[in-house]
Amino acid sequence: MTPFDDGGFTLLEAIVIVAIIGLAAALTAPLWSSGSAEFQRFARFVAATRMAAVAGGSAIGIGETPCAAAGSVVAPSTGARLVTMPSRGLVFGADGLPRTCDGGGVGNTTILLEHRGRRAAVIVSSLGRVRWEPR
Repeated sequence: MTPFDDGGFTLLEAIVIVAIIGLAAALTAPLWSSGSAEFQRFARFVAATRMAAVAGGSAIGIGETPCAAAGSVVAPSTGARLVTMPSRGLVFGADGLPRTCDGGGVGNTTILLEHRGRRAAVIVSSLGRVRWEPR
């Protein structure tokens, strides 16, 4: 034992330990993800589709088989799986209000998504506001 050795950690040892903890956290963080980024990405896509319908002055539908009178867009791959979607899709008119293809008028619409065992709902209000919430 030297007169300068007090039995504590050196700066180099502390940096190595912090680096190892940081690496372990970076590798395991995706496993703890709640999927909220995927749900937010899909909600932003729905809101952007609504804005595109208003800006373009024509109806735009979301879904596999939207109304024949509307242009259609396909949802980007967000990592989240669609659990439920309105039959024949969701259509935003030139006024930005959501409609159904089955002859229905303006109404609230809920799209359920799932990511890594967690679920969330993207909710489109009768006035066209888009939000998401965990389920």
